Amino acid sequence: LCAVPALRALSGPARHRRLHILLALAWIAMTLISRRYAAYAAAWSIWLLADALRNVPLTERAGRTVVVATGLAFLVCFPAVPGMRDLDRALPVEATTVLETVRTPPRLLNEFGWGGYLMYRFGEERPVFIDGRNNLYRNGVFEDYLAMTFAAPSLDALLDLYGINTVLWTSGWDLDVALAQRPAWRLLYRDDKAVIYVRR
Repeated sequence: LCAVPALRALSGPARHRRLHILLALAWIAMTLISRRYAAYAAAWSIWLLADALRNVPLTERAGRTVVVATGLAFLVCFPAVPGMRDLDRALPVEATTVLETVRTPPRLLNEFGWGGYLMYRFGEERPVFIDGRNNLYRNGVFEDYLAMTFAAPSLDALLDLYGINTVLWTSGWDLDVALAQRPAWRLLYRDDKAVIYVRR
């Protein structure tokens, strides 16, 4: 994916080079943030490659060379592709089990990346505060979520505004540190991934 935009930037018109480089960097960054963008980056790269090779006269021998080189590149790179991560390492499995077994107040503030997993685990029993569907949170909720994430001065007011009385969060983050110092909040659970706070 990196090589194709680089090829297009070098072989295309000079006026488009900066644009292709910026687009390539954006796709690479998005793919590193989340795998779901990789398919879009691949599709865009295929289009760029076709566009770049459109005016290149390929003989039969050159065509075979391109196919063989592509196959070899795939075989060399495939072992380096990371496999599926163990869910237990990436998600708050134990902490979620605690929330399922211990009766805690229902208004939950959760970490953004865990929203979909919590919805899967809780079903309709416990709503989450936020999940990966960004388009649902354009009414200021996402901005408030960020303020709570970084323990902004408005933290207490926002927790009250949304009626939050249970927090499932990443261990060691600003919100964890802030709630640990507030007498109104009690630590219910902690491990190396997640913490649970309950309002007293």
